[in-house]
Amino acid sequence: MAAAATRILMRRPTAIFLNASRLDYDKALDFSRLQRITDLTINSVDAMTDSDEIANLVNSSKAEIIITKEMEVPLSAVQKFSSNVKLMCEAGTGYNNIPIADARTRGIDVCNIPTYSTESVAHMVITYIMNFSAAIFQQAKMLHEGNQSNFKVFQHPIYEITNKKLGLIGGSGTIGTAVADVALPLGMEVLISSRSGRLPKGHKYENNDRVKVVPLDELLSLSDFVSINCPLNSETRHSIGEREIRLMKPTAFLINTARGAIINEAELINCMQNKVIAGAGLDTQEVEPPAADSELWTLDNVFLTPHIGWRRLETRQRLVAAQSEVMAMASPEKNSSSLQSRVAPGVSSRYDFPLRLSSMALLIIDIQDELTEVDLTSNEYKHSTGFPRMIHNTKRLLESARMNKIQVIFTYLQALTDDCRDVSLDYKLSGDLSNLPGPSNPAKFLPGITPIAGEDICLSKTSCSVFQSTKLEYILRNLQVEQLLVVGQLTDQCVESAVRDAADLGFFVTVVDDACAANSADSHEKGMHGMRGFSRRLTTDQVLLEIIANDTVTGKGEITTLLTANRFEQQFALGANTADCSIKIPEPSQYVRHKEKGFETALLRSLRVAGVKFIRFTIVDAHNTIRCKAVPLDFLIESSSMTSSTSIAEVCFAGLPTTMDVPKAPNLTASNVLTLEPDLSSLQILPYAPKTAMIMCTAHDQLSQNLSPLCTRGLLERVLHAAREEVGLEFCIGAEIEFMLYRLNKDGLMQPMDASTFANSTTLNDQEDFISSVYDQLRLQDIPVELIHAESAPGQLEVVLSYSDDGLQLADNVLFAQETIKNVAKNYRMQAIFLPKTSMSAAGNGLHLHFSFKDVGSPSNAFSDSFRPTGISRKGESFIEGILDHLSSLLSFSLPTVNSYRRVGAGCWTGSSIDWSTEDKEVPLRVCVDLKTRKATNVEYKLADSTANIYLVLAMILSAGMEGLKCGKELRPMASADIAAGAPLPQSLNESLDCLKLDTFLLSVLGPELSTAYIAVREFEARSESSLAEEVHKAFGNR
Repeated sequence: MAAAATRILMRRPTAIFLNASRLDYDKALDFSRLQRITDLTINSVDAMTDSDEIANLVNSSKAEIIITKEMEVPLSAVQKFSSNVKLMCEAGTGYNNIPIADARTRGIDVCNIPTYSTESVAHMVITYIMNFSAAIFQQAKMLHEGNQSNFKVFQHPIYEITNKKLGLIGGSGTIGTAVADVALPLGMEVLISSRSGRLPKGHKYENNDRVKVVPLDELLSLSDFVSINCPLNSETRHSIGEREIRLMKPTAFLINTARGAIINEAELINCMQNKVIAGAGLDTQEVEPPAADSELWTLDNVFLTPHIGWRRLETRQRLVAAQSEVMAMASPEKNSSSLQSRVAPGVSSRYDFPLRLSSMALLIIDIQDELTEVDLTSNEYKHSTGFPRMIHNTKRLLESARMNKIQVIFTYLQALTDDCRDVSLDYKLSGDLSNLPGPSNPAKFLPGITPIAGEDICLSKTSCSVFQSTKLEYILRNLQVEQLLVVGQLTDQCVESAVRDAADLGFFVTVVDDACAANSADSHEKGMHGMRGFSRRLTTDQVLLEIIANDTVTGKGEITTLLTANRFEQQFALGANTADCSIKIPEPSQYVRHKEKGFETALLRSLRVAGVKFIRFTIVDAHNTIRCKAVPLDFLIESSSMTSSTSIAEVCFAGLPTTMDVPKAPNLTASNVLTLEPDLSSLQILPYAPKTAMIMCTAHDQLSQNLSPLCTRGLLERVLHAAREEVGLEFCIGAEIEFMLYRLNKDGLMQPMDASTFANSTTLNDQEDFISSVYDQLRLQDIPVELIHAESAPGQLEVVLSYSDDGLQLADNVLFAQETIKNVAKNYRMQAIFLPKTSMSAAGNGLHLHFSFKDVGSPSNAFSDSFRPTGISRKGESFIEGILDHLSSLLSFSLPTVNSYRRVGAGCWTGSSIDWSTEDKEVPLRVCVDLKTRKATNVEYKLADSTANIYLVLAMILSAGMEGLKCGKELRPMASADIAAGAPLPQSLNESLDCLKLDTFLLSVLGPELSTAYIAVREFEARSESSLAEEVHKAFGNR
């Protein structure tokens, strides 16, 4: 990753961040990991300039590590630093602001974090290209000034970027390569300047026909866009001046997202005044911001942005994480370089010490032909699951170890004598193991798990104990191995013995759960439990991620990132007995959404160009009422902001005044007003109302601007944040929306549009125009549809929304889709009804929700595990069990009306008891299986309908599942004819609300304000029960 220290004492070194506000300007970053690794002082200023002030602050804090962000540290300050200082780290890409040579002469190493903003900066380059190609900057400015002549005759050329040439100065580097990664799929040709005339050997685009390496002058003369992506140093400073700019095409554009001083600004200004090139986009300038009298401000062909390439919240948090890893991996003093020297008694955990390639070995215990024969016809655990899974994953680990030059050590059972007289007493007494392979009949290894002569170390043994039966400890000490990665068999015997002995001898041990096996599932779990206090417990995938991410020390003064296995993963692996089962969902006052404020004005102007006149600021209250206010676009443009311009009475968020008076919630009165803060990512132009855009909002206190605890969308955001931080997962969610199409017949009576049945073609044929319009309008809103078909009831359709790994976006998509369906139906003189039940003689409308998840940073489905008997991973099983534990209470959110309970029950394909099964539509939780691979893919929650607030129901289901994950809950047996049914589900809204009142966990997720308001609203719903006919009539009348 970066040049870094080699002499830092690693037992919580003292550190100071001299100008933290430059990075954490919005107070949204989490420094907890960095604070745990170091004794960190955070100096909340944007910059410091006085040498004496800098030196005094560093010395008074006794800092060993100094962190800065784009702040010049003068040589005069460095010369005054005490001898405590061992490392200066620039929290960013370039460290031209640090006197590197002078620092190193004083024994201070210098490092940077070069890759944290790679994608973000690359996207900034592409953003400029897109804007230039459509002249968006110029056209938006004209329209804002009232000049609408572009609607008739274009005054600025616009063109496609396909086949245009993009020149990358510094293009063989990380950011330049990332820019090419985006540009090539867009159809662009890429030119890269290189002194050597070629890309580095092994570069990903070394043999790509659309990527050419050319001299700089040729790049400048041929390119339609030139992007600067090189570092600033003595050679590149002012390297792009008038000579270079005049080599460019008159129609070309220059983009700088690197460092401002690479361009000679005075010469650039002269060229731009004379229209030498078409335009320049500068995210970085030589002085930021440029001086008030700089001519850069006045040039209509120069476009400035305030160095925002690195400022996205996710980018900055990634920087903090990378900074933490540098601190964690910085080598200590030469004479105390062992991992043991980094242990802080009572503070450190085994999980603070991820694998280091330079100090680890892979120990494979007793995986040999005589002991690991698999009978594919047997249903016995070791044959059906244990051994096949161990063999598969050990092969994966062995391949990775050899690729990364990790020492591999095999132990195997083989006597020194043919008659086995040297075999240990415990083996002689065991019967089966008294007759081991010997010199005349040596042990045989498995294909793919075979030692390589001269590389791997093989140790024969004649007892259960690896360390007592071999010279393993002596060998490990000679190899300077500190960490053992252990796999093999049997989990509860030889593996457990080796792990305990290794830990007692001072080795750091990681045991790979799914690369170990025992004779039964219980024996395997017993063995894993026995190693709990002696080792880390990881899966193969987690180990491979550590190995892939760990480039360890690459040379003198060079340090790279190591991906630490997430603490929540190990805590989950330890099981419920040791896990902290609490889910720490951020308090409303602590949760802040990143705001792209710099784009608000441009966005508003673009909307006006698209013909939009109004923006509906929208929220969904606790009663599932969509509340919105239409704000004229011109008003927003004049105010130059979309934030805090609209408000709604606080009681409305509690579902009031929908049906009743104000509930007695804490501090909930009719006088409080909450402001609506829009989420720009949710904005949609409504195809059925094209002069209007709608944007989803969160509610905030008018004075403090804290997120309101009554805001259901904000609650889902907080829960999804907790999922990433608390259990390390990103949820993938899909939805099936059911509804019925009704119309008035000639007698003025309501009737379904047809009498078709499930998957019948009648509805598809008769309503093709309607279905096509719905599909087209959803596509215009970027809402992907996976399937549309007729359902079981007359006039009933189901629209299946595609899976999304953005839970908040999926919730928005459900709401936008429902609104679209309603309005398109109206245009066809029909009424789309989402009521759970419209007739007791026909099936009802549900909102089926599908859930799976991925480990953060992994593309793989972590819900599935084909080696487990259920086909579900341990995490997936715990997630399901968490939902089942709270299912009775969850119904108050997913079935929130009296009508909801008319749809469910035995024989209704919803389930009537607290059960789960695979591909059984008569249970409330159905595990879906891929028909080709037979893998479990996701779990379907069937007990939901469209009367539910989608944000609230997702937040509560996910929270229940997350509690199961955090506690490592064991999944109950699946429903079957041989097992008694689970407890009956609540039969009414009141019963479910009674369960909710006793569910302390879900109430804690809601918080006192929302729980009080929600229960009050739903209890009034239960008391105000209407007949089915009245409900249908009301639904039909609410056009």
